Amino acid sequence: MTGVEKRREKILLVDDEPEILRILQEYFELYGYETCTAKTGDEALEKFNSFHPHAVLLDIIMPGRGGIDVLKEIKNKVPQTIVVIITAVIDESVIRTAMLSGADDYILKPFRLQDLDSKVHDLIDLRRQPGEA
Repeated sequence: MTGVEKRREKILLVDDEPEILRILQEYFELYGYETCTAKTGDEALEKFNSFHPHAVLLDIIMPGRGGIDVLKEIKNKVPQTIVVIITAVIDESVIRTAMLSGADDYILKPFRLQDLDSKVHDLIDLRRQPGEA
C-alpha cells in the first residue's frame, strides 16, 4: 500500500508509551486511517465506546486495567472488532491467553510499521462484508 491510497477505517491505538502512540498515530494517519489514542485500559474503553473503531492495536502491560481485560470487554461488547495485541512480552502463556480471549493476532515489539499495517489491512479486508468498498 502506498501513502497515496487512503483508508476510511478507524483504529484505536492503546499503549502507555507516548512515543509509540505518536509513531503509530502519524503512520496510520499518513495512510488515511482515522485514529484515536489511549494510554490506559480505562481510557481505551471510554474511547472505544465513543469512537467505535474497526480495529484496536492494544498493548498488554499498562497501568491500571491491563490489555487482556480490555480485550475481553471489547470482544464482549462488539465481537467483530479487530484487536491486534502489540507487546514486548515474550511469554507463550500471555500470548495464548490473549488469543483465547479473542485477539485476532499479535505482534511483538519492536515491530516494523509495515508489518503491523499489513496485518491490520488484511484483517479489515477479511472482515469486510461482501459488496463493501
